[in-house]
Amino acid sequence: MKKIEWVTPNKMLIDTGHKTFDRQTNYIDTGNVIANTQHSGYIRAFQQTGHAGLTYGPGELQAFDLDGFRDIPAHVKKYVREQAHARSVILYRFFHHNSKRTITHGWVVTTDNYTLLRSVITGPTDKSRYVIQEVTQYIADCPHRPERVYAWHAADGTLCAACCDCGQVLAGAAPALEEK
Repeated sequence: MKKIEWVTPNKMLIDTGHKTFDRQTNYIDTGNVIANTQHSGYIRAFQQTGHAGLTYGPGELQAFDLDGFRDIPAHVKKYVREQAHARSVILYRFFHHNSKRTITHGWVVTTDNYTLLRSVITGPTDKSRYVIQEVTQYIADCPHRPERVYAWHAADGTLCAACCDCGQVLAGAAPALEEK
């Protein structure tokens, strides 16, 4: 994961290419965070039924955790529930504010040990992709799963590859992508 560099004691250095997001971002980190441009939290496993000495029904604690996220798209919620059946995950929402509304750039889902599971871009412009690609580097380690790597041939015939989850252009083609 990328290490935070501080501009001031209350402002981290970030360069996503989205000026408004960068200006408003004070802090990005893993786990439970409420910051100027990030809301994230642990989503408990569907099967987890105990908390603070009390017993709840399957899925009740997970529903409580998900209720803390407003405007979560149905497909993101569905994915989180699928991933958090038997294990906890962390759900991240990245956004900025303009004069009239909150603009959500996207959502990121990681395991509870910060392995990237999925990133979803929901923002209105291409800049949202750059925001999610940059912030993901601060909160997750991407395994570059072969099924999530896009490969293509450059004009000179070079085989190129990039990760669809974190956006990283890979230095070389993964062995599974090499032509035979």
